Amino acid sequence: YSNLTLPTYRNALNKTLDPILRRFQFVESFEFGATNSPPVVLMEFLGALPRASLLADWQSGVTKTNAAQILYRHGFDPHSRVLLEQSDVTEPEQPSQSWNVPKVEFVEAHATRVELKIPPTDFGTVLLLNDRYDPNWTATLDGQPAPILRANNHARAIHLPASNANRTVVFAYQPPTTPTTTLLLIGLVAAGIGMWRRQIHSEKSSPPPDSETKPDET
Repeated sequence: YSNLTLPTYRNALNKTLDPILRRFQFVESFEFGATNSPPVVLMEFLGALPRASLLADWQSGVTKTNAAQILYRHGFDPHSRVLLEQSDVTEPEQPSQSWNVPKVEFVEAHATRVELKIPPTDFGTVLLLNDRYDPNWTATLDGQPAPILRANNHARAIHLPASNANRTVVFAYQPPTTPTTTLLLIGLVAAGIGMWRRQIHSEKSSPPPDSETKPDET
């Protein structure tokens, strides 16, 4: 839309990308270079998902292909419902409460570790963490292992039962063992076994020490 005037350009974003809710909002424009050059516009999308949130409504057993189709439908609202690839997830208890769930608190957020504080809820929820799904991530709920669900095709999630107390969820990343590291470990173990066997063989084959003799008595 570089050939459009600024107000038309703002409307074009909403018309093309968010025609129903029109959540693209103008923030500021900047002039660079020559006087006749088009301005650079900073826009804000008010519909962005939070990095971590609780949802009371979900659909389980959704394949990657079906999830990709559902996510781009105009009627689908990712703020209130999440799509899960796994099919063995408990059914939602109060799906209409997605807009009334409490907020999640970040305790720690690093590249390989994310710790979240989960407020109490009277019904089961799904914790959605909008970080990329990877099988090398593990999760714990109050120190106990919790299965990680693949959410919205790309994100990570876990199912949380109802609780009247705060809970702690920790996501931890364990890098996979590379072939080079594996071969090195195998080599070290083999070398250790070889040295141990040579030492045993050496002890068995060496002659016994000379017996102590006493000088002749005269």
